[in-house]
Amino acid sequence: MSTMTSMRARIYAAFSLALIALLLLGIISNPNAARAIIAGGLVGFGLIGVNYYLFDNLVLERRRAELALRKSNENLNISVQALERTTWNQTRAAALLGLNRDQIRYRIEKFQLEKAPSP
Repeated sequence: MSTMTSMRARIYAAFSLALIALLLLGIISNPNAARAIIAGGLVGFGLIGVNYYLFDNLVLERRRAELALRKSNENLNISVQALERTTWNQTRAAALLGLNRDQIRYRIEKFQLEKAPSP
């Protein structure tokens, strides 16, 4: 192993251990912030390229978007179940979900929900 590679490995290890200690001590409470600090430091020391750091951020943004979509789908399913259970009585459906009537009306408009016609 070359001297430069060895030095980079030591810097990386020291940087990572310091941030882990800060996380454990509660000085940094957000793991994503710690990742950004690590990546920023690694870019600064030339251990990784800027493209890797930008790619890592894109991956994090995609995960956030997927979680938001999943949460939206769960809200849709729960809202429909509550409305069907209460025969589309908005006040009772909202109470079942711990919401107020305006919030359930917002979900009905947001998801463009309509009561199914009776057979």
